Amino acid sequence: AAMVNAGITGEPLPGLLQRLPQLLDRKPEGMILEIGQEDEALNAPLKAFQKHLNALGKQLIEYPDLKLVILVSAREAAYREPIVAFAKKHGAKLLSGDSFVHPPTATQHDALAKQVRQMLY
Repeated sequence: AAMVNAGITGEPLPGLLQRLPQLLDRKPEGMILEIGQEDEALNAPLKAFQKHLNALGKQLIEYPDLKLVILVSAREAAYREPIVAFAKKHGAKLLSGDSFVHPPTATQHDALAKQVRQMLY
């Protein structure tokens, strides 16, 4: 299956929500979503962040066969915990931890890519 990188650096959750319908129209087999870092950096109110996660879930629930991998890049528990709960609720595979504390080195990036590939196949 072809892989498309539709990520936009610096995009918080509301931006993804706007773009998601077009991305899902491409009928992807899998999707990797990195959630939280930008929302946290922008100090998104936690109620709004949760509301956006719920909206994301409503869109994704219509695609039960979609393989979903969620990268948790937020640092604070207040943002991390709702993302982890979201991933569990939607049966997504979850990647979090030290890989996301700083931009990954080339070696870490390769290791991360291998992990994600194994999760999708």
